[in-house]
Amino acid sequence: RRSPWKWAGSVLVVAMIERLGLWWLYQPISYSDTHSYRRLADAILGGWKYYDGTRTPGYPLFMAAIGPDERIWLAQMGLGIAITLLLFYIGWQLSGRAWFGGVIALAHTLNLGQLFFEATLLSETLTTLWAILTLAAMVYWLHHPQRRSIWLAAGLGLLSSLTAITRPLFIYLPLWILLFVAVSWQKNVPTLSPKTFTHVIIFILPVVLVLGGWIKFI
Repeated sequence: RRSPWKWAGSVLVVAMIERLGLWWLYQPISYSDTHSYRRLADAILGGWKYYDGTRTPGYPLFMAAIGPDERIWLAQMGLGIAITLLLFYIGWQLSGRAWFGGVIALAHTLNLGQLFFEATLLSETLTTLWAILTLAAMVYWLHHPQRRSIWLAAGLGLLSSLTAITRPLFIYLPLWILLFVAVSWQKNVPTLSPKTFTHVIIFILPVVLVLGGWIKFI
């Protein structure tokens, strides 16, 4: 019973030390896309009046909420640590072995490409958080059928749609997650039970609100 906590703690220590070193030696990096995100973040702070819709609002909202570049970098390193722990959870749950979860988590946090992206003022790190958080919630849904609820179904819909609204290439993620929610009823039942049907409807609501709201804005 102590083993998962020991592995999770070890991974957390490695992830934090690594990022403290990066904070000491590095700096936030801007690319050409960064300026468009920042411009749209300023438009959001100005009341959306001049938001031209050239990018989905996921990352501009994040920038508007956090503020200066240094704070965004610090926040993205925090997201990187959260992603590391989520990957530990996914690996642990799927394999039943804490050490395997630790290996999966370390594979992410020691990946220099991922680490340096956290210092880059682009949407990759935030998108990765939403995507991995969606998958972690899906793993929880599948492994704990007795704890499936309308709140978890709504959370899955919200997380998958936040992934898409941050990076549009994930526009089909809500559909794939919905398929898992729909087919995760009891075995040998040929049709959706009323409870599963309710979960499907509740899942769809935040997807319609987030993605439908963006389409209406456009």
